[in-house]
Amino acid sequence: MCTVSVDAGTSWALADIDGRPVWAHDARGTTATWTYDVLGRPLTAEEAVAGQAPATREVWVYGEREADAQAHNLRGQCVRRYDTAGRLEWRGFHLIGEPVIESRTLLADAEGNADWAGDELAWASALESVAYTTAWTRDATGTWLTQTDAASNVQARAFDVAGRLALSGLTLAGGTAWPVLSAIDYSAPGQVLSETAGNGVVSTCAYEPETQRLVRLTVTRPAQTGRGTVLQDLQYTYDPVGNVLSMTDTVQPTTYWRNQRVDAGNTYAYDALYQLIRATGRETVNRGRQGTTLPAPIPLPNDDSVYSGYTRTYQYDRGGNFTQIAHQGAVGYTQDIVVSGRSNHALVQNARGSLTPGDVDDGTWFDPTGNQQCLLPDRVEPLGWNGRNRLQRVTLVKRSGDPDDREAYHYGSDGMRVRKCTSAWTLGTTRTAEAITLPGLTLRLTRSDDGATVKVTEALHEIRLNAGRTGARALHWESGLPPAVGNDALRFSHGDLVGSIGLELDGQADLVSREEYYPYGGTAVWSARSQTEADTKFIRYSGKEQDVTGLYDYGYRYYQPWACRWLSPDPAGTVDGLNLFRMVRNSPVTQRDLLGLLPTLQDLAKQEINKLKNFGPEHVLAYLGGVQALRGKANAHGYFSANRQITIETGKHRGKIKKGEPSNAPTVSTIAESTKKILEKRRHLPFNVEIKGSDNPVYASISLNQDISSGVFVGGGSLRSGLVGIPYRSTENPSSPALEYDIHGNELLFRSMSTDHYNGLMKTNKLQPTTETSISPAVAYSLEYSSPSNGELIQFALKPGTLKELREIGLALNKGVKLLFPDMREGGGEWMKTNAQFKVEGEQMTIQLGQGRALEIFNRNMVHYRVIKRVFNSNSTNPY
Repeated sequence: MCTVSVDAGTSWALADIDGRPVWAHDARGTTATWTYDVLGRPLTAEEAVAGQAPATREVWVYGEREADAQAHNLRGQCVRRYDTAGRLEWRGFHLIGEPVIESRTLLADAEGNADWAGDELAWASALESVAYTTAWTRDATGTWLTQTDAASNVQARAFDVAGRLALSGLTLAGGTAWPVLSAIDYSAPGQVLSETAGNGVVSTCAYEPETQRLVRLTVTRPAQTGRGTVLQDLQYTYDPVGNVLSMTDTVQPTTYWRNQRVDAGNTYAYDALYQLIRATGRETVNRGRQGTTLPAPIPLPNDDSVYSGYTRTYQYDRGGNFTQIAHQGAVGYTQDIVVSGRSNHALVQNARGSLTPGDVDDGTWFDPTGNQQCLLPDRVEPLGWNGRNRLQRVTLVKRSGDPDDREAYHYGSDGMRVRKCTSAWTLGTTRTAEAITLPGLTLRLTRSDDGATVKVTEALHEIRLNAGRTGARALHWESGLPPAVGNDALRFSHGDLVGSIGLELDGQADLVSREEYYPYGGTAVWSARSQTEADTKFIRYSGKEQDVTGLYDYGYRYYQPWACRWLSPDPAGTVDGLNLFRMVRNSPVTQRDLLGLLPTLQDLAKQEINKLKNFGPEHVLAYLGGVQALRGKANAHGYFSANRQITIETGKHRGKIKKGEPSNAPTVSTIAESTKKILEKRRHLPFNVEIKGSDNPVYASISLNQDISSGVFVGGGSLRSGLVGIPYRSTENPSSPALEYDIHGNELLFRSMSTDHYNGLMKTNKLQPTTETSISPAVAYSLEYSSPSNGELIQFALKPGTLKELREIGLALNKGVKLLFPDMREGGGEWMKTNAQFKVEGEQMTIQLGQGRALEIFNRNMVHYRVIKRVFNSNSTNPY
């Protein structure tokens, strides 16, 4: 298969008869090959970068021949995996396949490339002598209860009867024990209502009843003389489609600067495509022009004179690329962005203003696969990319004769960064700061090398903790404890709607730092209790770490906030549209990106996935249909979510009948196994998502499932063609209607209609009455009842709660509806004027709006509509 992209170049890929990738070639001339054993399991991944000798980047070793294979459940499992960061080793597995002991050994060369060719016994010399080991205890479902990290710190978690996090705690290697999460309360749909952290701080959340959108987030600490109790009170407002219009912290006082009022809040405006075009907020007076570096922190507490207001306006081209950012504040400036005329490649304009669209794609600034070659056109220090198109090296200061200042990265088998090594040279001494990311622990080591001796000047263990919405970590210095900072310090962080960390508190609930951000990232307000404590804040905008380069590490990609765009094209391809560099559809305060692949709304969509377990195989397959009709973002969401849920349910309930199910109900394992077979058959078809450069090409899709969910649930083949939704939120009945949601939470309904009827819709922006005026939550059903002549299949987006409103005036036409809605009255009378009629046919439901009140509700709640398919069917009868 050949893929031609103006953003990512031309690439080729070949698969074997079972759909496994065996050969790939990209626009940079890098060739990758994979080999498999007789069971179809991956054995090696080889790579030949243009101009370099071929190298074996990955090797899989399986457990059948291990001496203790049976005792530790090693048979059939990968027990050692050599990857681009070193070696991962697993010495035991839970009954459902989750590891119980894992060891990570890093490459000896912190900036080198792995080559695992030859005999395994000879590879030890390429590895460090230290292995970092993590161990877990797990419950029957495979969920970990305790985790002992590589520094012997023990985290413990407890869950409620619904499997949700209830408590967590930490015991340091030295024996000190702390509560991390003391209490947590959930709403009926599973949203966090309140949680109490180990320092006594209570976070409470309030949601809009109709949409479950977050409208208020309050952080309150225990009362104490000399300090306030309410630290944060964020209040959100939204437009009808779910875009954030304002975010206000009512705790922060209104201040004044040069006779201008400065409020502690932000307002946002959007264009017709829901792209952010204007934002207001506040910044520190000394902030200056946004660049790649953080502003200097202002000491806490702040006085009223440090803030000024700002207004930012954003301009885009027709492809969704930024063309200009205009900033009005204490310092006003305009940032022009030059976009290529042949692709979505773009660069910040240089200081001379001399860059032209033709310069962008002249081969200097982007390589053939679309990877940016420098951070700024005025800073020509190069960026280095590995054969998998992952950022490998950034030159910060280039010198002639002396060592460069640089930052280098290694990535693990899951594609996430394992190691970061930052080197800076000063007067003959090289200072190296290394960050090693392990399960629950980041080791941060600083060394000094004067050419004669190498000594560790600081060794910090950053222990990452589970505390619900609240972020938590413990800081333990093995050596190099800074003055005036206590060891074994707890830090609790509180974020906003998209996960940006604003407040940071210590174990006594005192304020350590406060940070506010521009909409597309970058720090607007930055204050801290001390410079030392400011230096130990690592997680910032959108919950991501910001490197010394100024880039945010999102996992699969790096984000440059000064340009409001990604550094490289989307490795998942066009799952989020044709512009492979656009950030969260240019709506950064409403949506967030979790891994650098595609945006995810913070709503109830993930709760819907759990409904699958109440349905039989035939219903599951029907609800999973329609990948070809859907494509794009929801295609990826649905496939990953389906795989994740099916895997979880198979492990949890293998062969069990769930409580409340009839004795002849299909078991969850039956549902999962039959559905997974369909998914596997469809996974490698051209419209499916391929993660370019994934460290695990065979299971790349599964590796992306963490925290990705969608209001649209799709996957493999189905009993019907077309796009089918997941079961309606409030029912457990297998005859449930399928209801879909768009990315703003609007309800999606479908109708096929003639061209004349569609023309009437366009003229009035209202659905015109027919005899029954039927609509359906299922596109497949609407396709079956298409117009007798040429027509259109229309997707309507309606305000959240529309279906509920129609149900309240609904009449049940048959037993299927009564099973679904027992309290609904049976049909009859003058329904066309006063009621909506509900009818279940087969596995889907239709709603007959008639010509009166129900149709008025439908038209009143209509947000927008669009044609999703032209219908050409002259043989069917139109019952509409």
